[in-house]
Amino acid sequence: MGQMCITTTTRNNITDHEALLALKAAITYDPQNFLTSNWTTNTSFCNWVGITCSNRRERVRELNISGMGLVGTIPPQIGNLSFLWLIDVQKNQLHGYIPPELANLRRMKYLLFSSNNFTDNLITYCVQEDYIIQACTIPYGIFNTSSLVAIGFTYNNIYGILPKKHMRQSSQFGTLSLSFNYFEGAIPEEVGHLPMLWFLFLGVNNLTGTIPSHVVNVPNLQDLFLQYNNLTGNIPASVFNISTLVRISLDGNRLSGFLPKTIGNLRDLQNFLSNDPSNPELDFFTSLANCRALTRLNLEKNLFNGILPQSIGNLTSNLTDLVMGHNMLVGNIPSELGSLSGLIRLSLSGNNLSGPIPATVARMGNLQFMDLSSNKLNGSIPVDICYARSISEINLEENKLSGALPDCIGLLTSLRNLVLDSNALTSSIPFSLWGLKDLLILSLRFNSIGGSLPLQIGQMEALQQLKLSGNRLFGDISSSLGKLQSLIYLDLANNNFGIMLMETFTRRKPTDEMFDGGISLPSWVKASLPSSIMNIVDSNMLNGENRNSVNEQKCLISIMELALQCAHEFPEERVNMIETSARLKKIRTILLPTNRRRPQRPQC
Repeated sequence: MGQMCITTTTRNNITDHEALLALKAAITYDPQNFLTSNWTTNTSFCNWVGITCSNRRERVRELNISGMGLVGTIPPQIGNLSFLWLIDVQKNQLHGYIPPELANLRRMKYLLFSSNNFTDNLITYCVQEDYIIQACTIPYGIFNTSSLVAIGFTYNNIYGILPKKHMRQSSQFGTLSLSFNYFEGAIPEEVGHLPMLWFLFLGVNNLTGTIPSHVVNVPNLQDLFLQYNNLTGNIPASVFNISTLVRISLDGNRLSGFLPKTIGNLRDLQNFLSNDPSNPELDFFTSLANCRALTRLNLEKNLFNGILPQSIGNLTSNLTDLVMGHNMLVGNIPSELGSLSGLIRLSLSGNNLSGPIPATVARMGNLQFMDLSSNKLNGSIPVDICYARSISEINLEENKLSGALPDCIGLLTSLRNLVLDSNALTSSIPFSLWGLKDLLILSLRFNSIGGSLPLQIGQMEALQQLKLSGNRLFGDISSSLGKLQSLIYLDLANNNFGIMLMETFTRRKPTDEMFDGGISLPSWVKASLPSSIMNIVDSNMLNGENRNSVNEQKCLISIMELALQCAHEFPEERVNMIETSARLKKIRTILLPTNRRRPQRPQC
């Protein structure tokens, strides 16, 4: 007789089924219909999308609904999935409170809730071991699970204090990721009692106090991210004895003291971002040369007030980012910096650096971003910069640079942003620059650049911002500007476009031979005012019967006086565009009859 097979559903399976249906009911928006169309009673829940069950008991072991764009909450029934060891609901728009029933899941290893909107809709109260009751929105009981390996709540709106005694429970705990929330209070020393901790991410919160010495005694720690809190005091020296450490981020705090030479003990260090200020010697660069895996060094916004040492050139060729902006660095930029052949990003802005830009630095072949703005650099922009063919952004504004832009700048076809404001640059804009068709921002304000805008400016189809105010540009405002379809911001104020008014009415150009002997177009016009104005005006522009009319002469005198005011040598003394336009309109209204046809009104 054949053996009869009977399929049964146990009470435990029903519990799992009901818990998942409660989760589905708590989802108010399912943009991809993952749960709506798939989580149905027509199929076993073990076959539902995002669900993994055990083979023998058919109990839910993994719940992974990450990246589905779901909106809703996590119901307390999830705490009934007693075989669950992984919950991954990252990258959704879930909100509300984190149910304390999750602490019932004794097999839980991975609790991943990052990139949601969990917040303070329901406040729970957490009792610390000192019996102080604190309001919090993350139940401390989940830290009590001995099997726990990783907790991820990054990028939410969770607040409260970090637990103390609960941190000691798990000997397997490897990742604590709570960055980008609103946690406050001190970092518990108990974190230092997690022997398997690899990754500690507590950055961008409201944590206070010092960095506990026990934290940096974790033997296997690879990543330590405490950036942008309110931490104070010194960096414990023992942090630089953790041989496994790969990345450190401490920037955006109020740390003090010195960076020790023992930083060179971190042979595997790849990233170092610190706010540990005031080491006038900057001699730690020598020991950093031992960190051959170092790729990012960020010491921005500190109080470093020394001179960049020549030993900076001994840093590893793996270094891609060197960021030391907004300190108090002085002296010259060492030419040895150019030895960092792998450098992609260089930022030394907001210091007191002086001297020229070293040719070796300008020609770094892999450099994509150079920001040396707001220093006291002088000399010319080295022609070697034309070898930096990968560079996409150059910012040298607010220095004392002089001379002309290199003629070869048009070779930098990867260039997107060129900002050279507030220097003492002269000559004209190189013709080759107008061929940079992918340039997005060109800002040369407040220099002494002359010349005119050529028709070729219309080739810069991608240009979004053109800022040339406060220079000595003259001539026509090129009609090719109309071809700049992507242009969002145009600033040509305080230039010598008043010369254009003089050219329009006299038919003379500043480059005519008659102005080679020391006399200029503006001085020639000025000498004719007011009595000889009719002698310099192009006769073809005037009707013969009105050449000597009083209104005609008054109009021309007023226009030429305005043109001279637009052509002052110093930009700050020139009439701005708004006033120029208003005065031209007033001249036309008062002095000319409304039915007279005049030449098209130019603007300076």
